[in-house]
Amino acid sequence: MKSRIYFFAALVVLSLLLYMFFVVRDSGMTMPQELRLKVSEDIVQVVLGGQNEARLKLEQKIGGEWFLNDTTSADHHAVNNMLNILRRMEVRMPVSMVGRQEVIQKISEAGVRVDLYVVRHIVRFPRGLNFFPRKKYVGSYMLADAPGAEGSYVLAGSSDQPWLVHLPGTENGIRSVFSLDPHDWRSPVVISMPPERIKKIAANFPGHPGQSFQLSLDGSDFLFIDGNGKEVHPEDISRMRLGRFLNAFRELYHEKLLPGSANEHPADLLAPMFYSLKVLDIDGVETELLFFRRKTPDDGTLISEKRDFDPNRFYLKAGHDDYALALYFIFQPVIRPVSYFLLNDEEENFME
Repeated sequence: MKSRIYFFAALVVLSLLLYMFFVVRDSGMTMPQELRLKVSEDIVQVVLGGQNEARLKLEQKIGGEWFLNDTTSADHHAVNNMLNILRRMEVRMPVSMVGRQEVIQKISEAGVRVDLYVVRHIVRFPRGLNFFPRKKYVGSYMLADAPGAEGSYVLAGSSDQPWLVHLPGTENGIRSVFSLDPHDWRSPVVISMPPERIKKIAANFPGHPGQSFQLSLDGSDFLFIDGNGKEVHPEDISRMRLGRFLNAFRELYHEKLLPGSANEHPADLLAPMFYSLKVLDIDGVETELLFFRRKTPDDGTLISEKRDFDPNRFYLKAGHDDYALALYFIFQPVIRPVSYFLLNDEEENFME
């Protein structure tokens, strides 16, 4: 009789050891199948939503560029960061039966739903010869913040079992990464245009109209008109500096968009604008950029005492879009007066 008791006791201990080895590992648990997001999955669409909140769609188009709600370029770094965080999800423990319904209600009321889609091909051949692509829904997550510093709650698909997990990078809350604010997903790039796609540029210095200019391009030929309406002969133009100027339009990006009501008119904006650009591409699409000074932060530093405006950042308005905070050193290569381009002439410095 005792030997049978010892046998069952040993069996229980062995079962617990096997459970600890296969399930609990590295202070966490193996990923339940329902929570797995395969690293190899090429996610091409993510739809984010919350209770009584507008849904937000991020979709990767042909060519690899991500778009927000089909109309605006999305920040691919932010999208890839979000997907990588999901892939690195670490499971801590399932929510107990006692608190399960309370957690499910919390997830439903305050959580963010993440729907994921991939591309599948109806006809597939060896060596990557695939035809008739179609978008396929592959799963969803409901995410919410857990109390304190415990981590996050996740509910996968149609499951009724919530899990406590660790999502790296969400220390400031789920919505710091899985945001439902379209502003957080918009690409910071305002112009991404190689020189061969530029047809015309109009640069305007309101305070120094003589330094404004218009530049028309036609292959290797160009027409340069100064602020007084006079043509500047090509032999008087530094082609090296002109090349630097044009190449600077390959990628110009702001630091961050201004939130909410600040877009109506930033309180520390110094009007009027000090510079503007209009760039016309070969397809006839025009991009207008307006540059405004920013008041020096009142931080008691030497800079704030000696300068009327911030020497590092300014406000940028791209067309009818919102105001953004931008860095001078990013845009300085395109803030150029006529004197910059002229041979045997010193660039006029009126930016101080």
